Amino acid sequence: MILFVSEMKCFNNKYICIKKLSNYLSVIFLSILNLWVMHHYFVFHGFLEGKLFKYSYIVNACTIVIDISIIMALLLTLSFGRLRLSTYLTYILTLIWSFVNVFYGRFFFHYLSLSAVGQAGGLTDNVVIKSIFAGFQWTDLYYVFSLLLFICVCCRNKLKNIKLSWKKIIFVWIVYPFVSLIMIFLIYSSYHFLNSGTRNNLLLYKIKIVELVINPTKARNAYPNNVVYHAGIVRCLISELNEIFSPYIVTNEQRIQIEQEFFNHENRLTEHVVNPEIKNVVFILLESILSVTSDLVVDGKRITPYLDSLKHANDVYYNGHVHPNITIGESGDGQFIYMTGILPLRSKYTVGEVKNNNLPYALPRLFMEKMNIDYTEVILPTSLNVWQQESMNRVYDLRHCYEKSMVDGNQGEDLTDESVFLLAMNTAKVFHQPFFSIVLSISTHQPYREIVDPFFHINDNNLPHEYLRYLNACHFMDMQVKKYIEYLKRENIFDNSLIIIASDHHAHLDAMGMDGKISTDLPLYIINGNIDKTKAYDGPCNQLDLYTTILDVLHIENEWRGLGYSLLKSNYQNSVTEHTYDISEWIIMGDYFSTK
Repeated sequence: MILFVSEMKCFNNKYICIKKLSNYLSVIFLSILNLWVMHHYFVFHGFLEGKLFKYSYIVNACTIVIDISIIMALLLTLSFGRLRLSTYLTYILTLIWSFVNVFYGRFFFHYLSLSAVGQAGGLTDNVVIKSIFAGFQWTDLYYVFSLLLFICVCCRNKLKNIKLSWKKIIFVWIVYPFVSLIMIFLIYSSYHFLNSGTRNNLLLYKIKIVELVINPTKARNAYPNNVVYHAGIVRCLISELNEIFSPYIVTNEQRIQIEQEFFNHENRLTEHVVNPEIKNVVFILLESILSVTSDLVVDGKRITPYLDSLKHANDVYYNGHVHPNITIGESGDGQFIYMTGILPLRSKYTVGEVKNNNLPYALPRLFMEKMNIDYTEVILPTSLNVWQQESMNRVYDLRHCYEKSMVDGNQGEDLTDESVFLLAMNTAKVFHQPFFSIVLSISTHQPYREIVDPFFHINDNNLPHEYLRYLNACHFMDMQVKKYIEYLKRENIFDNSLIIIASDHHAHLDAMGMDGKISTDLPLYIINGNIDKTKAYDGPCNQLDLYTTILDVLHIENEWRGLGYSLLKSNYQNSVTEHTYDISEWIIMGDYFSTK
């Protein structure tokens, strides 16, 4: 305001001065509103980790001012002080950034980050595009109205452009961000010391001031959305850039803590007797399947009759209480957890960070070393550019890949579960036993706008239409799994194969109108594992535990057994803590196995 008023003095006509001032301030206000809409979309949809406090909203307003000031100052510098050009470009950039984040958040439930930009190739896949735009809401018309208002302001402002001096540009660079940071400091300090529950906790005060005012890097790793809301996009962007250009080095203290977990097999190894007939491993990785579908009957019809029969079979271990451990990487995270026994990064796309790392203990590679398997394959419903699959195949040592372009007549569409399991039946594995095969399904992927199985009709007026369509897709998936298992039996592969059926991650309940009504727990089936179900644990556990459990079931001797715990131990304890995430982060970012 001060800056604009000082420039308006050059106009003798007060009417022109007020008109020009209102035009510029209108554009700045719209720019601020763009970021406010973006941030509060995440608030309204519950994407922020943890709760917000009263001071949070004021802090967010201050961070928006910081972001607008820095963007404006940068554009003023690049345009040599041209005020109108810089103001208009600020609006355009904030509008685009807000729009992209809102639509991106509908699919990935996080703000767009630099690591996400690295996955841009996968964003062009059909299922991703459908999911992003399927969630269109009437509130999105804000972007249309905002743009129309901006055009009106531009048409009104036909006066000469103002060129600021370098002193005023420096003023924008320094004063507004500095004043905003001081306000954030004072706001949180007032909250902390006036609140009887926090005033005596100086450590919490110090940590919070560092996160809110000075350096949000560490907090962003644990609470990425929450930190972007409190610290703003510019400071988080600077934090990411700093991480990119600063090589991550595992400290001696961190290495000691990693080693303590690395060689601690107390909760990771049992005296399990392996099934002597097992020579192959088949991993069926289902898309977004929830345990709530197990034994579920709607409209008098069973949703997953075949998986229900497996659940109650004598040779099948079932656990319906697997907690999802994915972060922002969705399906890529799920596959990474199962293949490595390591948790994903909390604020970055893990596959983007590990695609060039050394992972000597990935399951396919271990099977090749310990089980004499020399044929490993993956069957994909999508293209290789989704979740860096081509690079990750090399990291995991999946040597043969079958994907949608290999299906005759396919016009670039992602495969249905019928097509993907049919593709899985026609690979070369039957001629290359022993083998490891992983099949990825997709028909249960959001958005739940279409009927996947036209021959299975369920109706319940008490359930949202999206949820009924999800259940329809689950039934379709169930039939395809049945066909695939029957194929394995026909080819005499079933009895000599350890078969794992798991979910890559949970279905997002808000996408089907069931948020708060059902659990996000995942199902797990282990077939032919010779598991004594009276001794194995079947309570709440984690995705992280599957890697460790598979090694235990197959009695594979290895120094690295993952960070999870074996589900064959009846006295299982929770394996996932903040410390486990920290250790995983040190291993991933420091490429620990390359330096071990």
